[in-house]
Amino acid sequence: MADTIAEQAALTRSPARSGAEPLLRTENLTLHYRSTRGVVRAVDGIDFSIAAREAIVILGESGCGKSSLTKALLRMLPRNVAEYSGSVWFEGRDIMRLGDEAFRREVRWVGISMVMQAAMNALNPVIRVGEQVAEPLRVHRGWSRSRALDKAAETFALVGLPTDFLSRYPFAVCVFFFRNESQNTQEKSDCSFWSRVRVLDD
Repeated sequence: MADTIAEQAALTRSPARSGAEPLLRTENLTLHYRSTRGVVRAVDGIDFSIAAREAIVILGESGCGKSSLTKALLRMLPRNVAEYSGSVWFEGRDIMRLGDEAFRREVRWVGISMVMQAAMNALNPVIRVGEQVAEPLRVHRGWSRSRALDKAAETFALVGLPTDFLSRYPFAVCVFFFRNESQNTQEKSDCSFWSRVRVLDD
């Protein structure tokens, strides 16, 4: 799988600035799972790099490891991990060396964030959309509730989503827009926080 992802990524890379230092770089990134049938080598020695203001698209068949690569970057790991190794360099440091608390505080949702494939599953159905969009700003930047909600409203308006969605529950938004807008809502949650690297798992 490593060769396939590397080749596809190379073919779908946006133009980067000449000589730009990588913002994100992986070396031999590996994530294997234990299963009843043995070890699943979902991510197997992946190397790639992304510069600031650059986009890269990773293509592959369903089940080839694209979502697992995202989880490896954000250290969102299931319990059945058999091996998780390699290097992930972000802004010049190997974040694989960080402890879990430091990684949560300094990297996940702060420097690197993701929009999940099943976006409705990422939104808590019993918490209003606005509270969930504002949460990263409150947790990671220490903003007050009112300031974070104001920023969420500003971001929704900026990208063309009705600001009254902020006071609704996810299922109410889903009634009108189904999957596409529920994923957009999660994207706006990330957008309001402006992490430097955004991973879209779709």
